Amino acid sequence: MEPFISFEHVTKTYRMGEVDIKALNGVDFMVNKGEFAVVVGPSGAGKSTILNVLGGMDSCDGGKITVDGRLVSAFNKKELTAYRRSDIGFVFQFYNLVQNLTAKDIEYTIDRMEKAIRSSQIIMIPGGFSGGDEPEGSGKFIATTFRNPKIAQAVTDLLDTRDGLMLGICNGFQALIKLGLVTYGKIVDLKDNDPTLTFNTLGRHVSRMVYTRVTNTKSPWLSGVNAGDVFAIPVSHGEGRFVADDAALRRLIENGQIATQYTTPCGKVSGDITWNPNGSVCGIEGITSPDGRVFGKMGHSERKGDNLYFNVPGEKDQQIFESGVRYFK
Repeated sequence: MEPFISFEHVTKTYRMGEVDIKALNGVDFMVNKGEFAVVVGPSGAGKSTILNVLGGMDSCDGGKITVDGRLVSAFNKKELTAYRRSDIGFVFQFYNLVQNLTAKDIEYTIDRMEKAIRSSQIIMIPGGFSGGDEPEGSGKFIATTFRNPKIAQAVTDLLDTRDGLMLGICNGFQALIKLGLVTYGKIVDLKDNDPTLTFNTLGRHVSRMVYTRVTNTKSPWLSGVNAGDVFAIPVSHGEGRFVADDAALRRLIENGQIATQYTTPCGKVSGDITWNPNGSVCGIEGITSPDGRVFGKMGHSERKGDNLYFNVPGEKDQQIFESGVRYFK
């Protein structure tokens, strides 16, 4: 039986100044299909280099790398891109989702983002720990990127001329609110008294199931549910407390922008920490832009699937993603 992964005399040398560093010097090994393999060794032994050339993130200088009968070491740039996209999964040691080592790298990333936005109907910013989710840093990296003039104009064109949609969950919601997109429906410079998201009243990260009620269905994202419907949704955040002054709250209520609220299982809005995990004012979990096409929420509605939360009573699927796609049909 042919091995699933095969390294044959693989070499890789890095040039650092005037010094050549042989990261891989004739590496040979095989892994059969179904085997579990771990690469171990001291710092500098070449572990990361092996994974990088195996995963198509880098290329070897010599030797052969074969994966599932394909000679990966002979792939061109286009073939490596397809290989990484379709066959490989990476969990990076550092935050390498954006190329930012040089000014040219950043320009390349911005150009690719602009192109992607201009060919899209929906922008969805998922939950996760942007920039490591360091204190005071939630969503700032994403928001800063979207304030780049090229990206900001592409987003404006999407919303104003192409009837596009935007959705942000958790960190994505934090970014949308820092940009003004959920409050005003456009990217603006925020004022000190604008609504925002800040640290949970508990002073720590919260990860649990909560109940949220759909308060308003003006958003296309909520076209698959009815006002008053209650859902059991997972949350996981340290900065999810929605705060706003009385004037801002009044505007949100009058515009019908309050989309979802934390409630008891029977649908009663609550400020009690038992049901409102972060202490949000008026139990607000999600809001929309004035026209409803931009929606931000803290609860992880994307974390759904068969047999998840089996012992938690309540409906779990808000049909948000299906509703967004259906908007364009």
